Amino acid sequence: MLRALLADPRAGRRAPARGREGRAAAQHRPRRRGRRDRVPSGDLSTEDPQKPKQERSLRTRAALLEAAVQELLDRGYGALSTASVARRAGVSRGAQQHHFASKDELLIEAVSELAARRMAELREGIATDAPVAERIGRTLDLALEQYAGPLYAATLELALAARSSDALRDAIADGERTVGPQIQAMGRELLAGAGLPDATVDARWTTAVSTARGYASLILLGHPADRVRAQWRASRDDVVGLLLAG
Repeated sequence: MLRALLADPRAGRRAPARGREGRAAAQHRPRRRGRRDRVPSGDLSTEDPQKPKQERSLRTRAALLEAAVQELLDRGYGALSTASVARRAGVSRGAQQHHFASKDELLIEAVSELAARRMAELREGIATDAPVAERIGRTLDLALEQYAGPLYAATLELALAARSSDALRDAIADGERTVGPQIQAMGRELLAGAGLPDATVDARWTTAVSTARGYASLILLGHPADRVRAQWRASRDDVVGLLLAG
């Protein structure tokens, strides 16, 4: 027996038990891959791996700007905080700080967002095949509703807050310098067939838009909205007539 063990050391070893533990160990041993199991080499995907990440980043940024505008309307500049904006947007504080490091930085971007939305709303008045007088009237109606609405109210809220923030004041001034020429260009587009000099068109259009803004200001100041709108409708045709007068 001793001689047999010396000749073959494995002869005295006991075979591992094939009970529950043995079967479990066997099941967890890695299986050798055959040809069918081999993973093909190379990347079969043609999509940019960064694209989903970029899209998520854009969605997060848009959500933060939207939340900032809504917080500004609901709470005002003084009560607004980056934490409240992040909660409203449903994003983490880390994500918020990645896009906007401070409250003013966030609101400066919100100013640009507000300006873009205001112009998009006004452009709707031109996108129609109606007669020119009707198009002008509709555009001025939209101007009144915009100046009486939440987007302009948010802009005014920021303008008041800008008295204590140079960066915010500069951003608002830049936004208005962007919107102003676009509104003037809109007037020239509407009155292109009136045969009037550009200087006359600009002056008349500025007066018409300012008139609509004046009525809207009454609504913002708390005057009965239905009464103000009725007064505007009664004078709107006269405003349009003055615009088109030769």
